[in-house]
Amino acid sequence: ISQNQIAGVYGSWRVRGSDSDLENPESSSSFVADLSAEELSFLEGTKNLSPCFNDPSGICDKWDFEAIKEVEADHFIYLGDGFDVEQLKTVTDIMRKPPAFIDTWLENTPGCRGGPDEDYSVDLNECHARSMIDIVNRLGELGIALGVELAPTVYDDQIALCEAATSFSESAKNAHARGIRVLGGVFFFLNGVVTLFLGSPIGGFAMKRTLEELGLPLMHKGLCAQDSMCGSTPTQNNAFEVVNQFGYFNHCQLGQPLNECNDNVLYPVDFWLLEGRALLSAQNPDLIEEFPDRALQEGQVAHLWWGEGALSYRKLADMLNDISTKLNSAKRLYPRTPCTEADPTTVSFLKLSTGGLDGGEYACYNEAYHNKLYTDCPVSRAPTLQPTGSPTSIPTSSPTMISTNPRNPQIQTDSVVSEVTSS
Repeated sequence: ISQNQIAGVYGSWRVRGSDSDLENPESSSSFVADLSAEELSFLEGTKNLSPCFNDPSGICDKWDFEAIKEVEADHFIYLGDGFDVEQLKTVTDIMRKPPAFIDTWLENTPGCRGGPDEDYSVDLNECHARSMIDIVNRLGELGIALGVELAPTVYDDQIALCEAATSFSESAKNAHARGIRVLGGVFFFLNGVVTLFLGSPIGGFAMKRTLEELGLPLMHKGLCAQDSMCGSTPTQNNAFEVVNQFGYFNHCQLGQPLNECNDNVLYPVDFWLLEGRALLSAQNPDLIEEFPDRALQEGQVAHLWWGEGALSYRKLADMLNDISTKLNSAKRLYPRTPCTEADPTTVSFLKLSTGGLDGGEYACYNEAYHNKLYTDCPVSRAPTLQPTGSPTSIPTSSPTMISTNPRNPQIQTDSVVSEVTSS
């Protein structure tokens, strides 16, 4: 898509916790998912509609509605989880039609999500999480609907993703053989106590679902609910299990230093996948002293991409390669635990309300259950899309507004603007 087709962009230009320097695009970043110098240069040639685009947290949900009025775009593209209800209502009033909503959280299953008149409400009994490939493919379909011709380099990016996914599955297979278990989440200091927000692959995290359906031994949350001393806290849509450091080191005696009893913990994590802010915190000696988890002490961690920044085949390939490299050198830190036979690609497994595994369980490695969308490579130089829906032609006489920082996905694009619902 060319810059003259974009009326403006909104959202953050960073991943969460990013240490990138937007004033010096050539400088290095700790995160593979951060925007490249070329991507930043492209954004700098567009109109920015978010005053918080450079916030170090990587979170920016402020939209300049007066500026949105001024640019007079044909379409408003929303990539997100649907929680920005009030902003979406305001945009709908300005545009006089709903935005084109690409969901970064949930698959577009019947009865899952309500439309604009229902505030994009969610019925967890009818919903399941999207995979990253679904979101990237949907963006490709949107581009086609906007009249954009896919560049030949898209083929190279698709091949790169196919190769990265194949390599990642091999790394996951080897991790199973070594007895490695993985858990994803976020760490925060809350009231002087380290607190964990632990999420499952089916809890609305597209990257976690991607990793599990490529074979990663990814543990599911839920153990805290089985431990009366744990103090779990429910969160919106049951996406997280919230556990403080004392609930995590649940075999320590009152007053006992946690580093003396860290050989038997709530979750036997050998390798952490951490959200950006938590990943930087995990390198802080003060946090490791307060939370002496063995995997953190060994540095067995990788970035858990939340879908910020560029959503593309190439970026997804980069993230899989980054995790593979770190996972390959990880060692088991706790006694082995058995895997559970399960197909993580079935609708019954993915359903938010009843799917998944019990707390602490992880699916056995079985290539028959892997998502073949990642490993079925294109056979010609022409870039191809494996559709998640029916692309719709979108008349475009003037530019479109595009988000730079989706948080979680969900949208139906059966048409756009007055012709677009969500996909």
